[in-house]
Amino acid sequence: MKTFNMNIMKTTDFFRSIKTSTLLGVLVLFIGFTACNEDAITETDLLVEETASFEDEQDAEEGLDEVSDVFEALFTAEENEGGRVLVSDTLPPDSANLCAERIHNREEKTIIIDFGEGCVGLDGVLRSGKIIITYTGHYLVPGTIITKTFEDYFVNNHQVEGLITLTNISETTQSFPTFSMVLEDGKFTWDDGTFALRETNFVWMWVNANNPLYDEFHKDGNANGTTRRGVTYTVEITSTLVRKKICKLDGVHIPVQGIKEVTREGLPNFSVDYGDGSCDNAVTITREDGKTREVKRFRRYRKRG
Repeated sequence: MKTFNMNIMKTTDFFRSIKTSTLLGVLVLFIGFTACNEDAITETDLLVEETASFEDEQDAEEGLDEVSDVFEALFTAEENEGGRVLVSDTLPPDSANLCAERIHNREEKTIIIDFGEGCVGLDGVLRSGKIIITYTGHYLVPGTIITKTFEDYFVNNHQVEGLITLTNISETTQSFPTFSMVLEDGKFTWDDGTFALRETNFVWMWVNANNPLYDEFHKDGNANGTTRRGVTYTVEITSTLVRKKICKLDGVHIPVQGIKEVTREGLPNFSVDYGDGSCDNAVTITREDGKTREVKRFRRYRKRG
């Protein structure tokens, strides 16, 4: 009997050791999974929240803050009479206006860029509707006021609305043309019906070069609005944003230098660093807790198909 009882005890101890080992293994796996999952949540949170906010704001910025098309229209209006804009009209190779009908009324000082029911510019973007530009004088003369409005205007089926007022605040006609830019009632509506609201107060400097392909546009100032996800935000440019026209030839349509700080209601703040001036689509997003992530930006709303 004693030997039998001892065998039972040994068998019980064996199964207890298996259960203990299994429990320890499960515990280790659980701790490991939890740690990995925490990292995954942090990474996903940064990717989904901060990157999504950046993309939404960048979409609205590209749709509503663009001013180079205004200068292009005013320049070609000075060089050519009204009618359809032709390749021979000295347009840049990424022009949006090639396929549009341009109507210039010199007496009323208005320019209408009419894309009709839709046409694709040299930049490969489908546009429809009208851009309406008014001006009080030559755009390079200090004090000139230029407005830009939209009439049933769509970019790749996304609607753009608002009033842009540009005022030439250059010191002289010999200095780089500098404009204050105020956007009022800005609204960018995606093709799924969601929309973002935006207002801005920027200063643009047009750093024109001997070769127009090497022109740069420098931007300072601030903006505020609401993203398509309903998040209220403000933007402050803390280091001048630089756009290079030559970079468009490489498919880069965002600033390639500069930093902006984004403050969001109820969410962590973050900054966007556009780089050192190299023509690439990379930006670095840094959340206020120090976590960073590099993102490639490829003009989502302007892609067709």
